[in-house]
Amino acid sequence: MLTAVSCGENREEEYRPRTDTNKWIVEKMSDVYLWNTSMKTSDKTNAVPEIFFPTVLTSNGNGGRSDSYSFIDTEGNTNRLSISGESYGFEYYTENVEGKAIAARVLMVYKDSPAFRSGLKRGDRITAVDGIKLTQDNISSLEKGGSRKLQLSTYCIDNSVTETNGKPQYIWVPTDTIDLQASEVTACSPLYFDSIYNIEGKNIGYMMINNTAPNSTGYEYAQQLSDAIGKISACEEIIIDLRYNSSCNMNLISELASMLYGKSSASDALLTKRFNENHRDRDSIIYFGNKYPANRLNKDKIHFIISDKTAMEAEAMIRSLSEKMEIITAGTSSMGKNIIQEAYVCPTYPQYVIYPVVACYAANAEETNNFSPVTAKIQITEKVDTVETFKAIGDTAEIMLKATIEKILHPDTETEPEQ
Repeated sequence: MLTAVSCGENREEEYRPRTDTNKWIVEKMSDVYLWNTSMKTSDKTNAVPEIFFPTVLTSNGNGGRSDSYSFIDTEGNTNRLSISGESYGFEYYTENVEGKAIAARVLMVYKDSPAFRSGLKRGDRITAVDGIKLTQDNISSLEKGGSRKLQLSTYCIDNSVTETNGKPQYIWVPTDTIDLQASEVTACSPLYFDSIYNIEGKNIGYMMINNTAPNSTGYEYAQQLSDAIGKISACEEIIIDLRYNSSCNMNLISELASMLYGKSSASDALLTKRFNENHRDRDSIIYFGNKYPANRLNKDKIHFIISDKTAMEAEAMIRSLSEKMEIITAGTSSMGKNIIQEAYVCPTYPQYVIYPVVACYAANAEETNNFSPVTAKIQITEKVDTVETFKAIGDTAEIMLKATIEKILHPDTETEPEQ
């Protein structure tokens, strides 16, 4: 007697949550995604949505770059775009050490933050966390979490190793430990530092402006910025340092823009918020601020210090102002993160929430959307592999401020990029 045996089983129902969700992803992204005309066609329709979603993102729509910003949440979280602001309160970059081991070089410590209260300083090198050597696998532990013990180290020449290519070999030598307090939301003012320098008979005004505090309206800091602008308004040259400004409330940016470009009025357009062709009805104009008109600069030129951490609203403002006045940028190219994201919940399987890029900021005279980084005209970086401790922010010997001042004093002198 023959028995019929199926060569395979029908797993359609098993895969339905995946396939239905992935179908919804394609439909929604085709409608709202800013780069919907350059979405990729994926053959992973049976994959779990968190695997499928990245496979449809553009590989060249973001100014010739892939989309590294859109993402999917699998736990029904619709607040991932809200800035919680919880952190240890410091900026850093990574240095390669031996093999996979790395060091985190501290760039900025925010006032009144856990890092500030714990004694961490600009220029410190962190080589271990809680007794474990720092690697790419655990460096995220420096972002937020509970209290931690940090190992600080410094370079020393290893005299036991023969020089390579005429260069000495270095080893890490522990210098200190720091008990880092638990992360928290730090609501510090975006105005980190301001001063006036008189150098070679020229008055130079300087301000460093960082991110706004979480859930800020921006307006609560505008008066402080206005007061600082008033102090430097009589200076011959102005330097605005936005090197760590990666997310600043647009209300404050519009007010700041009006302070920097004193010829503006409340009816003048600063930026255009642009969506894709399906949602042109959502395009809107962002105007120069007008709540704090008392202190404004009457300048035709401003120097900006930028870095690869400068992003979004700050980048957009620089682009817009460059169409109205002379802008001289110093530092490294900005992040090129000219995007706006929104959350969309899958109606059938609400545990899936996608966060696509849906819009961008554009300077008003731009015919097309600009996603390229702002290029620094004066190339200089503070990420220099040197044994010297970083100078303090605002110190005229600090590497990026020094280069900007040198260009102001000697505009015809070519600046050699730091290596």
